[in-house]
Amino acid sequence: MSQTSVSSAKSMERHLKKIEKERIRKQKGKLIFNSGRDVPMYLLLLPAVLLLFVFNYIPIYGVIIAFKDYSPYKGVLASSWVGLKYFKYFLGDPTFWEVMRNTIVINLYNLIWGFPAPIIFALLLNEVTRVRWKKTVQTISYLPYFISWVVAAGLVASILSPTTGVVNQILSSVFHIEPVYFLTKKEYFRSIVVMADICMRLRLSMEQADGSRPGILPCPV
Repeated sequence: MSQTSVSSAKSMERHLKKIEKERIRKQKGKLIFNSGRDVPMYLLLLPAVLLLFVFNYIPIYGVIIAFKDYSPYKGVLASSWVGLKYFKYFLGDPTFWEVMRNTIVINLYNLIWGFPAPIIFALLLNEVTRVRWKKTVQTISYLPYFISWVVAAGLVASILSPTTGVVNQILSSVFHIEPVYFLTKKEYFRSIVVMADICMRLRLSMEQADGSRPGILPCPV
């Protein structure tokens, strides 16, 4: 009886090993290049790879400008090397730490206020029951994304103008407050930059929120 059990166990072990070898052989077969199967896939992938290479990898050589005394007449490669000259100049500039502090603080503000803004906007828009009104708001919220920062800066300057700006007109007519020169006061600089950035990227960020939370933030276009 014991010999029968041992022989059965050995037979089962050989059978399992055979199954495992067959599974490994099939897996290896999947990794073998098949021209009829793989070439069309590589051809479909080729335009994306070329686009990535042309616009993301080729321009990388331009970073050497930071180490050269660049002259537009000589070009990037023919300009003379200066090493870390400009890095030393920048790090030794008296305004370096102020610029660094502003960069860090503005990014923190963007993280604190810019992250919840599109989510809140999507939740509010989701509560709109009229489809036509919802689509109108969605379309209008897309517009700032297609505006360049140069045009956006002009719009911000016009809105905050002390003479013709909408904000100052409301402050003077409703609250009877003297015009405020927002763009000349450094205490308003960070807030203006953060609010402008949120408005410019609100719709795109909201689309990302919709994609990551389709059950919570349904927002059909």
